[in-house]
Amino acid sequence: MKVNKKHIFLLAFLLILAAVLFYILVWNKPKVKADVNTKVFNSSMCQRVDDDYYYISGKSVKRLNNDEEKTVYEGAEPYRICADKEYLYVCDNGIICVDLKSGKSRTILNVKKESLWYINADNGFLFYEISSEPLKCIDIKTGETKDAIELLNDKSEGFHKQRFSDDKWIIADIRESEIYSFEIAKNDMSRLFARPHYKSTAGFVEKDNELLKVETNGDCFDFDYLKSDRTEVKSVHLRQETRQTGETTIKGNNAFAVIVAIDQPFSMSGDHHYLPQLEYHYHDTYVKVNTDDFKLLQHKTRKFERIIYADDKKVVTYYNGKYITYSTDDWKVTDEKKADEIKDGGKYTFEACGEYVFVFDDNTGECIDRIAV
Repeated sequence: MKVNKKHIFLLAFLLILAAVLFYILVWNKPKVKADVNTKVFNSSMCQRVDDDYYYISGKSVKRLNNDEEKTVYEGAEPYRICADKEYLYVCDNGIICVDLKSGKSRTILNVKKESLWYINADNGFLFYEISSEPLKCIDIKTGETKDAIELLNDKSEGFHKQRFSDDKWIIADIRESEIYSFEIAKNDMSRLFARPHYKSTAGFVEKDNELLKVETNGDCFDFDYLKSDRTEVKSVHLRQETRQTGETTIKGNNAFAVIVAIDQPFSMSGDHHYLPQLEYHYHDTYVKVNTDDFKLLQHKTRKFERIIYADDKKVVTYYNGKYITYSTDDWKVTDEKKADEIKDGGKYTFEACGEYVFVFDDNTGECIDRIAV
């Protein structure tokens, strides 16, 4: 029996078309279609203070200690918090200060949500920044407000580190008599609060008894290690072809970054500068630079796999209905667990805080899970 060549070509075309459609419509889609926003560093909806965790859940702020949960604030629409050992600060129709012993609250600053950029509390001071104004701080005991630069003993050009409390430091970069970047760090140099300059992501490390600033700029994400006079000690290069946005943090004597690389137009609204829908996601990249030898370690996630926690030892991701933990040295899976609370069509925010990742339902504002890391 003769076989018609036209029929062969048509069958081949239909098979190829079916394969392409299957890839586009099925294989090239996440199993769970959801909006996933991540805050791997410097979370704003939850904070750890010693053994206490404070976090927003709907219209309230709750405190968690040894699995015991207590509501410490009820309001209208809290959207950002911070705390120290004595006070909880809630952004909700202004900045509200809650005395953790008495439970009494008072408004200490009237500021609109869209104008408030940063907020952090430590050692009796509340740090905040309003758009187009310098970083300020309020002494809660006295009520005195001043520019954060006034806390520095040395305001000259360059990088400065000075003791803030028994176990914390203030580290700042001063340029043209203004704060270019500012952070509060622990004794091991891990960040508690960072206010970077909008043009670059930066942090500080110490090497050979010298304070160095690490900056990343642009799509290439070059890690530039600079002395106080801004002469370069070392530059470590990471080339990325795709458009990207992400977070960088500096911890101890290791600089590591989580970079979100996404191959579609950026969003022009909200706290994010990218579209959070998983179907648009390309990959996340984990990067660590060790200052002992300045070698760069890099790992990329799979498509639709989002990094929700990272440090210099492990990375936790969300991928197709599971939470997956990797070792950063060899990228081997060390743990897996189901993520049943992430539903198709939902909108979620993951915020890393202390020994947990808090999961928030963006539709309700409720905290729906805590993932131990």
